[in-house]
Parts: sequence; C-alpha cells; structure tokens
Amino acid sequence: MGSTEVAGVVAKANWNNANGQSNATGQALVDESGTATGATAVWNTNGIWNLAITDTPGNARMMRGYLDTVSGPTTVTVSGLPTNSAGYDVYVYADGDSPATRTGGYQISGTGITTANVNLTDAANTNFSGTFTQANNSNGNYVKFTITATGFSITATPGAATDGFPRAPVNGIQIVPRV
Repeated sequence: MGSTEVAGVVAKANWNNANGQSNATGQALVDESGTATGATAVWNTNGIWNLAITDTPGNARMMRGYLDTVSGPTTVTVSGLPTNSAGYDVYVYADGDSPATRTGGYQISGTGITTANVNLTDAANTNFSGTFTQANNSNGNYVKFTITATGFSITATPGAATDGFPRAPVNGIQIVPRV
C-alpha cells in the first residue's frame, strides 16, 4: 500500500507493507504519520495468497494479500512498541479466498498479556466487499484484542473447514494506541 492510502476499521494511513513468507530479522514499523516507532515485526507462515478481488487503493488492497496457514500456524510477533499506559487495540484482519467455510483460531500472547483466543469463521464464497465485520467466535473478517504491553505475538491456527483444507489467514494487523 502507498503511504497515503487509508485502510482499516480505524481508518489510518502509512500502513507497513510486509512481503514474503517470513522475516526473522525484524521489519521496522512506522506509525500512522509515517514516523519511525522503534517497533519491529517478524513473521513466519507456510504460504502467501491473494483474494480474487480488484486491487484498488485502501481497504481492498490491505485485505487482498494474506499470509496463508497451509498445514500449520502463522505467527507474527511485534516488539518495541512505545510505552502507552492506556494500551493498544490490536486488529487482526482475516479473509481467505475459499469456496469453503473455514474457522481459524487467533491468539494473542506475550509478556504482561493475559493470553486471549478468538475464533473467526470465514464464510464460503465470500471475499472482502468493503465492509468490516468483527468476529467473536462467529463469522467476520477481523478480530480485536486490547493489550497494555510493548509487544505481542499473534498465532493464527487453522481449525474446521468444510472442504478439508483448514486455513487461518492474516491479511493485516493494525495497532491503534488507546487514549
């Protein structure tokens, strides 16, 4: 995404683009104004894929590509967030290209975080159409966690799938400081 493109449930610009199946060295992250934060992200997955939607700026572009959990979990770890006594809302966007209904488990954990889990069901033949729907052990295309920590790990674990090919995609992660 370009730095001026705005996306997310909390519409913001300057998204950090993650490329490839893994990054073990840490990608430096910028905030919504494009300023370096000192935070980094590392990730590991077994595949990458795209939704069959038009590549247009903003929400559609953010949702189009995703880390794909082929035969195993995807992990994304963020560290070095600035201390914020009010904490952060962490949005994990998830929508896979599928003719089947698939449920994935999304977990947040880390130092100072009470581990939390939310299931998200990605309905069959339903790709992102411009509307965000929060999943809370239900259908949707994002889950939300709240933390008061300077880092976290997201683990996306495939669950039930009506076609026998479980997935738990990760299209994007948005970290919004609470006030």
